[in-house]
Amino acid sequence: MGVFRLTQCPWNFVDHRTVQLMRYVRLAERHLPVDGGLLDQASSFVEAMDWIEIERGRWKSELGIR
Repeated sequence: MGVFRLTQCPWNFVDHRTVQLMRYVRLAERHLPVDGGLLDQASSFVEAMDWIEIERGRWKSELGIR
């Protein structure tokens, strides 16, 4: 695992829209925004859910979290 030096708060790199999206995905894990299942969701939202899940998996793998 590489090493890097933080010179400022990591939250400075996360914009409000990204935080909102992550919140929506977390909530959608319990209940999707539109009734009817995954196929009834907007394709951009499904892509975002997929991207966030991939990133979670990558970080868990890098950090050794199961």
